[in-house]
Amino acid sequence: MKKSVVLLLLFAAVIFWGCGRSDIESGNICLRLGDYEMAEHFFSAALYRNPANYSARLGMGKALLQRAAVHRSESVSLWKRGLVHLEAAQSINPAEDLRPLLSDVWYRRSSQLLGKGDTTGALAALTRSIEHDPENVQALNSTGILYFRLGEHFRAKEIFKRALVIDTTYTALHFNLGMISYQSGDMSTAHSYWLSALKSSPEDQDLMYWFAVAEREMRSEVRSE
Repeated sequence: MKKSVVLLLLFAAVIFWGCGRSDIESGNICLRLGDYEMAEHFFSAALYRNPANYSARLGMGKALLQRAAVHRSESVSLWKRGLVHLEAAQSINPAEDLRPLLSDVWYRRSSQLLGKGDTTGALAALTRSIEHDPENVQALNSTGILYFRLGEHFRAKEIFKRALVIDTTYTALHFNLGMISYQSGDMSTAHSYWLSALKSSPEDQDLMYWFAVAEREMRSEVRSE
């Protein structure tokens, strides 16, 4: 086949790609392929034509956040830009509830900040996460842990209990409430929480250890009476 014919066929393929798919469709294909920079290109093209394009805002937000997860040196900038697009998408179409996604984004951000030792920033991010989704049990549990570490045991306990109402099977909540009870000297309650946790995670070595500690101390209290 002559070179000129090959070039003509390639050109035709490019034209077909451009005519056969919208920028949104092409961007979403790139997202699925993991080509986030190319996805940004297509979503940007759609946004230049219509800044209020919900699908383009959503796609751009996802592409930027995926890049932020890969390019650590640019993560803060990319994360902030991605969040702007997601929140814009929520404003454009409130009927499409993006609050769970926004909650997850803020939750992940709190983990990044905590990894850098920024407890205050992590708590602020967790607060935003819970604002978007009050039933985000992971965010509630992490918030309770941070308050516990800060010595605010009563506040931590209230948060853990609030989360436990939402998901009674979340093992970490039972463990953490047991630890607060143990710290306050309420061995019977600690034992009860850890027993509930073991029913969900019977192979967990840490749970087995603390449950055994509670049982041993309860038996010691009985003998001393």
